[in-house]
Amino acid sequence: MIPSSLSQLKYLEDLNFAGNNLGGKVELDIFLKHRNLLHLDLSANKLTVLTKNSTNATIPKFNILGLVSCNLRKFPNFLQFQDELETFSFSDNKIHGEIPTWFWNKSKETMTARIITNSTTVNPCLSSPCDSLLVLNLSLNNFHGTIPHMMGINLKMIDLSQNHLHGLVPRSLQNCKLLEILVLGNNQMEDTFPSWLGALPMLQVLILRSNKFHGAINVSQAKLNFAKLRIIDLSDNGFSGNLPSEYFENWNAMIMVKTEKFTYMQASQEVPITTVNSRSIILTLHMPPYMYSITMDNKGTHRLYAKIQKAFIAIDLSNNKFGGEIPESLGRLSGLQMLNLSNNNFTGVIPSSLASLIKLESLDLSQNLLSGEIP
Repeated sequence: MIPSSLSQLKYLEDLNFAGNNLGGKVELDIFLKHRNLLHLDLSANKLTVLTKNSTNATIPKFNILGLVSCNLRKFPNFLQFQDELETFSFSDNKIHGEIPTWFWNKSKETMTARIITNSTTVNPCLSSPCDSLLVLNLSLNNFHGTIPHMMGINLKMIDLSQNHLHGLVPRSLQNCKLLEILVLGNNQMEDTFPSWLGALPMLQVLILRSNKFHGAINVSQAKLNFAKLRIIDLSDNGFSGNLPSEYFENWNAMIMVKTEKFTYMQASQEVPITTVNSRSIILTLHMPPYMYSITMDNKGTHRLYAKIQKAFIAIDLSNNKFGGEIPESLGRLSGLQMLNLSNNNFTGVIPSSLASLIKLESLDLSQNLLSGEIP
């Protein structure tokens, strides 16, 4: 159990209880009294964290906030006063309803304009938490509604998987030029393939599995066609038509390259701290990196990749309605470790170009209409 006496440690800057076996109920308010607190992580315990509606704009400005698996039942209201968050992880809770609109507001100017329109006093502390966010993880909750057309432009990872979100993939994501990982799997989104995401220069992982996406995959007219993409999972949707060979001719990041083993995708967390004595001193607090994670089916097993190796390259297009022949151009993706095209309507022969996939560990072509001999 976490004692309430912690609220007396008024100079506390870093508080990390993550990954223990702590239990009981704890009021989040006891941590909001720490004006200097920059990093708070209560994730992965057996805690039940209770929140209250807060209108106090003098609460601490967090850089890192982790409340994973904390039995939260509502979206913390105090977040509307946060404008310096870099890592924000609320996955695996019991939050339901819509994500508040104020959370998505893209800039201080947007928030100010909205407040002025309502003829109220402008509060300079009100700005969007998305302004400074690098990592946003709201997976494994009960959020519903659509994703608003507002998003933080500095985001490197967005994980909204395993909720009840519906509607379209918001076009505002094309402004997230630093985005590396987009995970929208296991929702109820209805859209065609968002080929315009191919213009994002840093996008490496795209997970759209288990939604209601449909239609053919058209080649994007963007200058960059998923130039750095290494993992794509479109499984369990309603995609149809032939696979455009042009995509595989442009996915150069999936070609085998020399890479150091056992290095993982991550977001570094450096928190600037200003100390004022006789003069101002700016220090940098190096926190443990935030390790990116995804869930995929591999070798017949539904597995969580708690860490994603930089060398891992995978394509999963299974359980759709793709037809026509398997493109020969797939064979140029020599770094592929996993290729799953099962449960579709592919016809013709197995292309001999797949012999070039010398790093392949798992190949699933089952439940199609393929003919001829196994090469």
